[in-house]
Amino acid sequence: MDKLWVRLSVAFAVLTLLSVVIVAVLANSRVSTDFQRYFVVSQVQETGLLDALGRYYAENGDWSGVETVIDQAAAGTTGMGPGMGPGMMRGMRWGAGGITLADTERRVVYSSGNLSAGATLPADDANTATLPITSQGATAGYLQVSSPGHMNMTASAQGFLSQINNTLVQAGLIAGAAGIALGILIAWVISTPLKRLDVAARSIAQGRFDHRVPVPSRALVSEEIADLAGAFNDMAGSLEKSEQLRRDMVADIAHDLRTPLAVVQGNLQAILDGVYPLDRQEIATIHEQTLVLSRLVDDLRELARAEAGQLELRIQPVEPAALVEPVAGMYRETAAAKGVELAVDVSPGLPVALAD
Repeated sequence: MDKLWVRLSVAFAVLTLLSVVIVAVLANSRVSTDFQRYFVVSQVQETGLLDALGRYYAENGDWSGVETVIDQAAAGTTGMGPGMGPGMMRGMRWGAGGITLADTERRVVYSSGNLSAGATLPADDANTATLPITSQGATAGYLQVSSPGHMNMTASAQGFLSQINNTLVQAGLIAGAAGIALGILIAWVISTPLKRLDVAARSIAQGRFDHRVPVPSRALVSEEIADLAGAFNDMAGSLEKSEQLRRDMVADIAHDLRTPLAVVQGNLQAILDGVYPLDRQEIATIHEQTLVLSRLVDDLRELARAEAGQLELRIQPVEPAALVEPVAGMYRETAAAKGVELAVDVSPGLPVALAD
């Protein structure tokens, strides 16, 4: 459970299952409600009540006495369609909600529920549907029906609703499994580059500066992870270069220290063996080599201070010729020994340089 990909996979799985359950419950509830509403509306249309109301309005010109038509429908004498019996209409009339008749201005004319005559017909909700009543090609009023809670649907309707609910459950299971599998894949894709970075960091900590990590495709992982892998490789390359420079510097320092030490050691051994006399000239030679060692040690100290960020530069104006001439003087004898004449050619009027 401590691994990142495991935690991400569990988080994806929990989120997917929670989303599927919520969607399944809401969809099941909405489908059941909408189907029951559709069933009630279709049954009302099959009773012929809308046609009877339309004929009544055409004959009378208003809705006065329309209760008789609705009572006849409840009694089953208005020409009910197949699958609609008197019990169905009685359930609609006397059950929860029932039917409500309104005129063209949506004022209630008749209601089997709690609405009083003259009240405004409410807007449709999840359990109600409003059907227009036409008479001679014009709208004569509105019939609002609601699905009574105690009404039993036919066996075929119940079977159809069960099939829809089963389909929703199957779709939820498939979507949940696909979401979990995709979550595990995404978690693995995200965690794999991080694991490689962990292995590479441990290798660099052990001194293997040539270790690199493959930079993943930005199409597979986030831009941040790809940039992190690239930055890690840049860091590893910089460390490798710094380590190589350090090794070269140590080798050069060892070489530079070996020469004056060998001279001092050789001269002292020769004096002890009586090969060289103990005179001022030999002591001066040894002293000169110790000065060389002292300069090398000072250089190492300045280098250490520079790497530690503690080196203070004493910036001052310097003539370029004053820098070049001493360096040329150091190598003039060596060049002359090989038949090379070393000369300094500095153009006059050069501006001074600010340097340490």
